[in-house]
Amino acid sequence: MKKILSLLFAGILSVSLLAGCGGGSAQTTAAPADTQAAPTEATQANTEGNTDADIRQGEGEDTVDVQLLSQVRRAEPGEYFGDLVTIACNSGVTSFDPLTRGGGFGVAIPTIEKLAEADKQGGFHLLMLKSIEQISDLDYECELWDFITDFNGNNITANDVKWSIQAYVDSGNLGAVAKLDNIEVTGDYTFIWHNKEAFTVGEYVKQISNPPIFSQAAYEGDPDHMAMNPIGTGPYKVKEFMEGSYAIFEANEDYWYNKIDDEAWLAENDYVTRYQNFKEIRCDVITDGAARAIALENGAVDACSSMNLADVAMYAGNPDITVVDIPVDPPVSFYFNLNEASPCSDINLRQAICYAIDNAAIAEGIDAPAYPAYGMSPRMLDAPEEWTTGREYYDYNVEKAKECLAASNYNGETLVILFSDMDMRGQATVLVQSMLNEIGIKSDLLMAEMSTMQEIQYDWTKWDIRFDTFGGGSYLPNTMRRWWSGNDMNTLHGLNACGIEDPEMDKLYEDILFVHDDASIAAWDQYFTFDKCMGYALCCFNNQTALSSKYIPALSGNQNSFTPGAFTPAE
Repeated sequence: MKKILSLLFAGILSVSLLAGCGGGSAQTTAAPADTQAAPTEATQANTEGNTDADIRQGEGEDTVDVQLLSQVRRAEPGEYFGDLVTIACNSGVTSFDPLTRGGGFGVAIPTIEKLAEADKQGGFHLLMLKSIEQISDLDYECELWDFITDFNGNNITANDVKWSIQAYVDSGNLGAVAKLDNIEVTGDYTFIWHNKEAFTVGEYVKQISNPPIFSQAAYEGDPDHMAMNPIGTGPYKVKEFMEGSYAIFEANEDYWYNKIDDEAWLAENDYVTRYQNFKEIRCDVITDGAARAIALENGAVDACSSMNLADVAMYAGNPDITVVDIPVDPPVSFYFNLNEASPCSDINLRQAICYAIDNAAIAEGIDAPAYPAYGMSPRMLDAPEEWTTGREYYDYNVEKAKECLAASNYNGETLVILFSDMDMRGQATVLVQSMLNEIGIKSDLLMAEMSTMQEIQYDWTKWDIRFDTFGGGSYLPNTMRRWWSGNDMNTLHGLNACGIEDPEMDKLYEDILFVHDDASIAAWDQYFTFDKCMGYALCCFNNQTALSSKYIPALSGNQNSFTPGAFTPAE
């Protein structure tokens, strides 16, 4: 295994907050006949995560979120388990605007709610929807609870649902509700969700639960569009907020959800995101991992949204701290800008980059339990087993990388690697930059807030390689949608996320979407990974969190986020 530190200091590492794309366009050339390198020596994959964690998924055990769901309790409305719970977060919100939200605290504290919510197991929990019934292949009849009110007392109606979803689509989120044709309002609290095509695997749960729903009057009446003070319907509302420093959320004492008295409905749909176990929740932004660890140990905070392995290790044997090991579905991965504006339009350069990257070394180098990935979304429920266990996948080969580089039109341009500093992507980009420098490819790192990322991701002159999570749902059709031109057809006018028109890519994705068998997944993978070399996965990892042993934590959503409103005092 390569020495990570020597790689880090071998090259000149450059990180910027804003940078243009280097160099001019490059012509795409034919791929070399041999698109695979000989396998390198096998490495031991850490697929078990942190085996020293107090809460983890052992072999044959329930997932962590399921384990915890059986232990947390819900306080009666107004009868809190405590006045305050404080979370140390590695990042913060820059805007609460539900249409262009910037950043996040890495924990689930709902202020703006949705029609329904999906859990990690693919479960579906109605929320604002009292009922939903499929009345044809394409149509779903929906009824809202008729007493949903926001923090300002605005009653949420079917017209608000129609407006919210349209505003969500118009803000660049068409792919999140890609099958939706229109919302037909049929009454004050009833509407029909009309699809243009039938939902396929995983889409019903995901798309119904994607759009945020809020009052049109409240949004349009706020000159800042809720950027600093979201007017939602959730269990918590913002009391104080200082960007980059902290936010305090207070319980919504008139939470509409607490008025539901349908016991059968609650038994089927109740979920931890609706709990109000504490009167207030405070999120402190502490970007330094060691500082977060010290704050937890000293009792200044009750939990940390994420932690470094080294800091977690110091809690070994400490009965006052509970360490939680949480598998993260999306791998650390990236895709290329194939538009003619980028040097990466040259497939030889793209292959050189993939061969130059040692994903096993990156898995060892990031500060989390990790193992190499061999496909774009190995932890999806329908992913091929070899994407986790291993296959020939541009195995690390410096000589092969240099051979592909020599065959390319690369002429010393500085490539721009775009990423947001979330999860392990920031650490991985630095390692990738050093590995590229080792074979003579220059690069700059461009770190962007998520709101900025939304603005520049379709400007093909701004970046060449983009790191992202490719999250969304539990099945491959949900994550592979990113490279389907239909995902952003209104924004890109037929281009896909790599900046090109690619009818073959579209057809292969649609085969996965509608046929969804091993052959369709294999055909997509062959084209995306090898024939076109459009993207590359580096490693899968487990998030490390910790909290005071006074509490039992709760997790929610597809990404298993800490949900402090449902934290429960330990017996």
